[in-house]
Amino acid sequence: AYLEAENAYTRKVLEPLAPLQKKLYEEIVGRLKQDDASVPAKHRGYWYYTRFETGKQYPIYARRKGELDAAEEILIDGNARAAGKSFYQLAALEVSDDGRWLAFAEDTVGRRQYTVHIKDLQTGEVLADTLENVEAALAWAAATLPALAGDWPGWRGPASDGVAAGTGYVRDWSRDTNVRWQAPLPGLGASTPAVWGDAIVLTCAADGKDAAVCFGRDGSERWRRLLDVEKPGKHKKATGCNPSPVTDGTHVWVYFKSGELACLELADGAVVWQTNLQQRFGEDTLWWDLGTSPVLTEKAVVIAVMQTGPSYLAAFDRTTGELLWKHDRDLGAPEEAAQSYSTPVVVKGKPALGEPDEVLFVLGADHVTAHDAADGREVWRAGGLNPTGHKYFRSIASPVVTDTLVIAPYARGATITAIRRGGSGDVTGTHVAWARADIGADVPTPAASGTMLVVCSDNGRLECLDAASGRTLARTELAKNRHAYSASPVVVDGAVIVTREDGESQVLALPGRQGGPEPFAILGTGVTGEMTVATPVCVDGTVLVRTHDSLWCFGR
Repeated sequence: AYLEAENAYTRKVLEPLAPLQKKLYEEIVGRLKQDDASVPAKHRGYWYYTRFETGKQYPIYARRKGELDAAEEILIDGNARAAGKSFYQLAALEVSDDGRWLAFAEDTVGRRQYTVHIKDLQTGEVLADTLENVEAALAWAAATLPALAGDWPGWRGPASDGVAAGTGYVRDWSRDTNVRWQAPLPGLGASTPAVWGDAIVLTCAADGKDAAVCFGRDGSERWRRLLDVEKPGKHKKATGCNPSPVTDGTHVWVYFKSGELACLELADGAVVWQTNLQQRFGEDTLWWDLGTSPVLTEKAVVIAVMQTGPSYLAAFDRTTGELLWKHDRDLGAPEEAAQSYSTPVVVKGKPALGEPDEVLFVLGADHVTAHDAADGREVWRAGGLNPTGHKYFRSIASPVVTDTLVIAPYARGATITAIRRGGSGDVTGTHVAWARADIGADVPTPAASGTMLVVCSDNGRLECLDAASGRTLARTELAKNRHAYSASPVVVDGAVIVTREDGESQVLALPGRQGGPEPFAILGTGVTGEMTVATPVCVDGTVLVRTHDSLWCFGR
């Protein structure tokens, strides 16, 4: 009431000056450019700017991707946010490093106590959760958004350990049973699909080009992006499209035997940036077909190139494609032993073990190496995987990481070695926790579920080990067949899925479930009848099986 009285008194006293006030206001407004705009500023692949519209009071914050003539994307329209409010102030806004999320702080009462909202720039949705009564200073933490339980962002799943979330998956399928849909592919490929939300992305050849193809969860093709000229595979079961895509829900990164690495928009497949590692850093000298998949750190997409001749790790800014660092990895392995088709694993570092904030574990050239993901520097190395200097110990299976161990299948499927995390320099003599020379896997990468390690050999020997000690908990021999196992095992809902190259899968019970079936009891069988080396993907109660020719979705 007091303030209202003061305002009424002020209006009464100044009433004779009202015509002058109006004249001055109109003169000031007349000098302003009502549809003014700021100079665009580029950040992480986007041009950001602010603009006004004639007759409207509040700014519009917008951006354009890549080029200034690209389509405009409105981040916040202050006029729309202010509509119906007696007071409105947009005090701060900040876009996340991956370009997907917008945080903005608003005051709608005039007390400089702000409410922070989060907007999903991919869908346009403003989330219901807010932060109330805070200062208008915003900053995103340097962290990657977590994948949801229904996502499979890269080759070995959300935690890079071959474990799927959820229950209710079918345990029997065929070309006529439990088929949700089947989508023919335009060409050969062996990559495992990446899944985020309702998008499924895989790579294959199409019209003589490297291609990425996105399907909806209903099996419809959403988009297809053709890239560099295809470099076909040499081996009968491989292709020029072996590496699996990886996604963070906004972008998807794809890599090919041709050396092409590209970042695409997950929504529509538009090219954000692309480069060719072989053109920039030297030709591919692998004897067979490139298979390592890209992996994501907080800031970068990383590719491991391990071959005869110069070998290295290269990290590119996820959004801009700028080369952040390149670390040589030449370890003196002989001939083909210097070559690796394995994929690195990225994990959060453990301060108690003296690890950096984020660690990159790499297997190949007779060594496991640990690197600081921020700059690529080598933290430690462990050798001894090829003590006799065998010339042909190229590696295909990738490492798998637990809380305390890095587990390395090696020697063409003859050995498995567990190395303790932590340490610095050469830890070969101090950090080997256990080693087995009576079991291994050449192509399939083991799965790590809790305290268990699941190992499937190429010839169908399946074992469950205690990860800490390497002791066998259960063992079985799968049915003999002339076809080998190249797909990696997937652990889901108390079972493990193993898939043979002829497209036959078996679903077997894992040990440890009280009152459950016997370890490795057969719970179901799946059949596609098509050449299969990609690993099955289990998301939201559906099993996706990618063959050389098709993408199948099985579920109830």
